[in-house]
Amino acid sequence: MKKERELIKRELKEYEEEMKSNLKKEIAKLNQTEIKQEEAIKKINREMTNLKHEYESTKSSVLDFIIDNTLNVDLSIPDVVKGQFSAKLGISK
Repeated sequence: MKKERELIKRELKEYEEEMKSNLKKEIAKLNQTEIKQEEAIKKINREMTNLKHEYESTKSSVLDFIIDNTLNVDLSIPDVVKGQFSAKLGISK
């Protein structure tokens, strides 16, 4: 009976050590995952900062481009349209 107890205790101790070892491995994996997530967050933040700087640096030139092209619209009536309009009114050229 003593031998069986000792055997069971030894097996339990081995099992406990194995479980502790597995737990340490899992904790190490989680820590690595956490580190990778932190690195990814830092990378995303750097990219966002770069995008904001790029946006701010090009914003005024893009606005100027849009305004210039909006204000530079040819308002003259094409000759084809003038001819059709004149024909409807019965005006000769």
